[in-house]
Amino acid sequence: MFDSFQIGCMVLGSLVLMAIAVPVVLPVFLPLLIIFVLLRRRYIVTSREVKRLEAITRSPVYASFSATLKGLPTIRAYGAQHRFHDSFLSLLTLNGSWWYAFLSTSRWVGFRLDVIAAVTLAAGVFLAMAIRDRISAAILALALTQVLQLTGMLQWWVRQTAEVENAMTSVERMLEYTELSQEPPRLKEGGKAPPPGWPASGAITYSDVWASYRPGLPPVLRRLSFSLPGGCSCGVVGRTGSGKSSLMLTLFRLISVDQGTIFLDGLDTSSVALDVLRRQLAIIPQDPVLFSGTLRSNLDPWDRHSDADLWEVLGAVQLKPAISEAGGLAAPMSEAGDNLSVGQRQLFCLARALLQDAKVLALDEATANVDRATDALIQSAVRDFAHGARRIGGAAAADADGPGGGGRVLLVIAHRIDTILDTDQLLVLSNGELVESGPPGELQRRAGGVFAGMVDAARAAAAQHEEGAH
Repeated sequence: MFDSFQIGCMVLGSLVLMAIAVPVVLPVFLPLLIIFVLLRRRYIVTSREVKRLEAITRSPVYASFSATLKGLPTIRAYGAQHRFHDSFLSLLTLNGSWWYAFLSTSRWVGFRLDVIAAVTLAAGVFLAMAIRDRISAAILALALTQVLQLTGMLQWWVRQTAEVENAMTSVERMLEYTELSQEPPRLKEGGKAPPPGWPASGAITYSDVWASYRPGLPPVLRRLSFSLPGGCSCGVVGRTGSGKSSLMLTLFRLISVDQGTIFLDGLDTSSVALDVLRRQLAIIPQDPVLFSGTLRSNLDPWDRHSDADLWEVLGAVQLKPAISEAGGLAAPMSEAGDNLSVGQRQLFCLARALLQDAKVLALDEATANVDRATDALIQSAVRDFAHGARRIGGAAAADADGPGGGGRVLLVIAHRIDTILDTDQLLVLSNGELVESGPPGELQRRAGGVFAGMVDAARAAAAQHEEGAH
């Protein structure tokens, strides 16, 4: 923007000097100015669209290069080098053609601007010769010297003004972000504090809850009503798109509730400051979330616990030997936890969730990417968590004695039916609605029930897989 302003002033100064030195050149400036404006308008529109297409075709080049590097062993194993080589060259050629088009538009406008500058200079010289007796030679020499620089300045000015306009798309994007709806306030931002001692248990109640991802979209949860007492473990099942993950999102207030109320230990969650609510909720996602830094900073990001507590929770998930071998809590953690196996990353996230000592622990298909041994270990640890059999920094919790005992609540979304058969309660969702609920054994015996059909289908698939293996 500064370059555009500076060069624009220089161009204007050159034209003013020419008009002072040779006043009769002013009628020539008017058509040249119209031509200049039309050229600039056409160039900017074309340049912006060509630049956008060049950027769009550049991303697949980087993606293909990165994917090829990561998959080199597989590519070589299947002898697919030539296919990937040809695919990469094809993407590179497409991007290069748009880059060539972008350079061609610059040359196109550059040649025409040079013509305008040459016409201005020639008009000034010829008209000055025609009225040489009435003009000052010194002023004319100064004006012609400035006009000679127009050849380069006009091109640079148009390019810089085009860059300013193209860069303003980033400003537009920033302004769009400022208009997004904000999250509810936290405690320090004026959010409401809960009553002292809340929550005494992790009891959860959904009362006629409707929810959608944003206004105008169809609801993902409909008429959802259920109640889970403290110390209860609950499995959530349903086909893809049934609303299992959406239920978790409403509990964490990541999506707003259009209608109805969610209660945690008898208190409406929407009336509590967001950070206070989420401190009582822990989640283990399907894809483990880890950051570069140290093992300790990933396990205890806010540095609230002692080393003894950290080692205790690592022992609870049987990661203590692996972490000790890696160098202890001060050992570095690679980006996304690449120095740990997939199972170890999931166990590490489990340890972090247990360390939070929240009243509700949610597992969103947390065992989908691990083997059955690791799955069993995770299930055992979270069962202890739900029934209060483990507290970090102390002995067994005395506030939970099974369902209804005022302890924590465990919510499990599982892709393996057998991992939720030992939960205290089951919620079966379909198209965002609760179609069945009750103990797993009772639902399994219900003739013609949705969950009974899922169990039969899972067993048939397992039997078919075992027969195929034999």
